[in-house]
Formats: sequence, C-alpha cells, structure tokens
Amino acid sequence: AGVAERATQLALAVRSPRDALEAAEIWLRNAPKDPSAQQSVDLLQLLLEEDARLIRSLRARAAPSSSAAERAQFEEEISQLVLRGPRADQGIRILDAVYDRTEMPSNVLYTKAMLQERRGLVKEMEALLRSLLARDPSHAHAMNALGYSLADRRESLQEAYGLVRKAHTLMPQDPHIMDSLGWTYFRLNQPEQAIQWLQEAYRRLPDAEIAAHLGEVLWSRGQQEEARRVWAEAHQRSPLNRVLLETLQRLEPESAAPRR
Repeated sequence: AGVAERATQLALAVRSPRDALEAAEIWLRNAPKDPSAQQSVDLLQLLLEEDARLIRSLRARAAPSSSAAERAQFEEEISQLVLRGPRADQGIRILDAVYDRTEMPSNVLYTKAMLQERRGLVKEMEALLRSLLARDPSHAHAMNALGYSLADRRESLQEAYGLVRKAHTLMPQDPHIMDSLGWTYFRLNQPEQAIQWLQEAYRRLPDAEIAAHLGEVLWSRGQQEEARRVWAEAHQRSPLNRVLLETLQRLEPESAAPRR
C-alpha cells in the first residue's frame, strides 16, 4: 500500500489525475480500510467525471444496514466530497443518484442546499432548507443559512432574525452564526449591535466573509481606516473570496483592483 500511496502522490504532483487514479485504486485494493485511500479514489473519480463508477461505490457504502455511527461518518464524507468538486451541478446529481431509493439524510440535504446556493439558485436553496427544517426543526445550520440568506437579501427581516437567534441559542459558540446575527442586526439598522457580534465572530474565526461584513459595518459608521485594515488583512489571506471581493468592489473599488 505504501508504494501505491506514494505513486498516487507523485502522479498528483505532476498533475496526472488519470495515473493518480490508477495508483489510488491499487492503494485501495491493498488497504481497503484506509480512509485516505478511499477518499483519494472518490475525489479523483469526481474530478475525472467518472460519475457512474463513483455513484456505484457510494451507493454500496450508503447501505441502510450500516450502524448509526457508520452512516453519520459516510454522510460527512459524501458531503465533503461533493463540496470539494469543481461543479455544484455534478455534486447535486451525485447526491440525488446515491439517495434515489432512500430519504436524503438531513445533513446531506443541507449540503445539497449549499450546492444550490453555489449555483446561484437561492430560491431552490431556501426551499430545501425549509423542507429540512419542517422535518428537523432543531437543525441549527439550516436555520442559520436560511436566516442569513433572507437578511442578506433584505427579505422577511423579522423571520431572519428569529431564525438566526434560535440557531445561536442552539450553537452559541459558532462564529458563523455570530456572523449571521451581526449581519442581520446591520440589516435591521442596529449597527452597534452588529459590530459587537461581528467583532466577536472575527476574533474567533478570522474568515474573509466575516471580515467583509465587519468592514462594511465599520465603513457605514465612518470608521474607514479600521474597515480597510480588516479588509486588507482578510484579502492577504483569501484574495479570491467572492463576498470580500464584491464588498471591496462596491465600497472601495481601488482596493479590489489587481496590483500591478
């Protein structure tokens, strides 16, 4: 297995995914219980668009006879796999094919909703999140995602606030939920509350999207230099983050221009 693992890594290093897949399959045959081998085969099949083979393999591992712990582990693995893929539509097709005979588990349905959001299909994402919450009312991530989406588009702000507040009650330490709460306060024209939550979220997780939100609230309060500092720090770490770039382009176009 060690030789095949090294061969997989070498083929990837020279950007030969077909050779890498062949080596990874040998690795998996020799070490069928090695999660790294299975993950390598799955990802390479996804990237090479060998969807039929990948779906057959995933279906076999999604067997209802598995234990609850094994099913939970598989749900995490398939979610991470499709989120790493280059195309959201491919990920959705795979999820639908794997679960065409059984009800899609809540966490996988949440992943499908996030893929719809990545495609720009916000209404489809919200419909999936609402159906998920109808059957699993305490799914904090679904509450948070739906609340954030509504607040970001300035729709149903009181519903958005209620959703994000409940999500925070369920997961009070989650910085992504703190970010959503801060952004919802901003949309509700309560910038002081917004800054408090966004600063705490950014302290816990210096993420580019949180930085974009924090910077925008600071900017709206006339604290332009502090906003620029937060944005510059985040841009250095995540120069391609979509939310950060959109914020810079809208509020500070010169900062978003490529450096010569």
